Amino acid sequence: MPLPGNPRLEEIGNFLPRTRFVILHHVLPSDSDRSSHWDLLLQPPSLPGAPSQDNQSSLFAFELIASPCTWFSPSVQETDFATAMVHRLPNHRSLYLDYEGPVSGNRGNVTKLATGTLQWLELSDTLLRFRMRLETMQVAEFQGVTPMELLIEMTHIEPESRAAWHLKRWKPLQC
Repeated sequence: MPLPGNPRLEEIGNFLPRTRFVILHHVLPSDSDRSSHWDLLLQPPSLPGAPSQDNQSSLFAFELIASPCTWFSPSVQETDFATAMVHRLPNHRSLYLDYEGPVSGNRGNVTKLATGTLQWLELSDTLLRFRMRLETMQVAEFQGVTPMELLIEMTHIEPESRAAWHLKRWKPLQC
């Protein structure tokens, strides 16, 4: 989503409502040419003066190859951070914020791993920075860990390829 002038959102962030996110575990059929993975879906903010979003494809989508469960570990030390390579996918329909079940066209099944809200700090074609507030976690070993907030920065690292992004997650923040 290109933005006019690529504004730093902390300048207007107090006026933006939180948006939502979901992390889905996407299990693909055994005959698929791709591997099962996790989908990180981010609802972008509505910015003053920006064109309204198409509700059918309004979520930024990223494929995570490694499990994001370590992001939410209560044993993360104050100076710890984690990095991962993620792949940008085409935008997804907003219905996936609440959906679990089979994906049409025999593309597997999705189940929720985590849901919550985002406070956008910066958004451009090459940088996404936001606070991710975890509100529900559907993995047994992390039940009772919520709420928790993480600072996430995603940087587009290959200008010739839309897909390659670097994700950096800092320690959990106090809620």
